[in-house]
Amino acid sequence: MKASFRVLILSLLALSALVALPVRAEDQLPVLSKEQAGAISQSCDSIKQSLKKLQKADTKTRSYLGSLYEEFITDFISPLNLRLTRNNMPNATLTTLHSDLILKRQDFAQKFTLYEQSFEILLSANCQDNPEDFYRKLQETRKARTTLEQSTEAFRMLLEKHQNAVQTLKGTL
Repeated sequence: MKASFRVLILSLLALSALVALPVRAEDQLPVLSKEQAGAISQSCDSIKQSLKKLQKADTKTRSYLGSLYEEFITDFISPLNLRLTRNNMPNATLTTLHSDLILKRQDFAQKFTLYEQSFEILLSANCQDNPEDFYRKLQETRKARTTLEQSTEAFRMLLEKHQNAVQTLKGTL
């Protein structure tokens, strides 16, 4: 029990040490102190285990979101636009949003692939022998994840615009 508590504390210290690191102006890379690098090296196994759990959860989330996005487009949005067109009531706003949603769904898939590749590179890094390189790769993975989060937010906003456009159309019928 004490050993697992110690590993947990060391992991938390290592991860918290990574939050507020000084940065060199010339290359904007974080500078790890010897203590921070040591904490990463010492907690390498538990850090990697935590990252693998995160990767597994992210993969499930991506699968869920990807299928949900596809379902929205194929089961709801496309049939609505087709029905409006067949009834000689095409709606330019809904058509544009439909196209934007398809593009944003493709963008999401591409950004997730880049994030997943970055994550795999991070997991293959040797954090025990080279904590500085590991931390640099962690930062790159964080950036890729932020970009992915922005993509999901953009998709959500497009869905919200689509919902508003549908409500506006409903009011004119």
